[in-house]
Parts: sequence; C-alpha cells; structure tokens
Amino acid sequence: MFLKKATAAKRHAEGEKRRYWRIRNAVIDYLGGECHHCHSTDHTNFEIHHLEPTLCGGYKNVVGGGAAILREWKRILRGEVKARLCCKDCHRYIEHNGNPCELKERKNHE
Repeated sequence: MFLKKATAAKRHAEGEKRRYWRIRNAVIDYLGGECHHCHSTDHTNFEIHHLEPTLCGGYKNVVGGGAAILREWKRILRGEVKARLCCKDCHRYIEHNGNPCELKERKNHE
C-alpha cells in the first residue's frame, strides 16, 4: 500500500524536525550546556559562536538552509570546527563589539 503524497511529506517533515533537534541538543551537550559568558542554561536561547569564522567550514560558508546547518553542527561534534555556546544576548554583544570587520567599517565612515 502506497502513502498519499501529503502523508509522506508530513512524515518526512516530522522526521527532519526530530533529526534537527536531536543534533542541536547533541551540540549543546558537547559544548557544555551553558552560555560560555553568562552561564545561562536556557536551551531555547542558545546560539553557536564560531571562534574562527574565516576558516573553511566557518559560519560564513554555511549556505543552503537546514541541511547545511546540520552538516556544520556535525563538524562541530567531530571537532573540526571550533565553537562556543552563547545565549542570544551574549552572542549579539560579542558579534557587534568584537567584530573587526564592523570596527573597520566604522573607522572608514568617521
């Protein structure tokens, strides 16, 4: 018996959602389960901070949506990409106050 297209698509989407959360939670556990800066443990608030974004495999090269993000997270789990776990607020602070590219842009406009 064959599944209808809608049923098969729904099952596929549910499976992808489970796989996404399984890998995301594995990365969170691998990186310590708390924000590197403020030590928050709210799992829904976490973002990955890449320590060497200009290297091949850094977040600058992640294109293509969900599948690319999952591949990147698997590289973090294998230890190929250096990363830290940050809450959204700390990550925003790090990116905007410690980003050399943004600082160069500011100097050029002044």
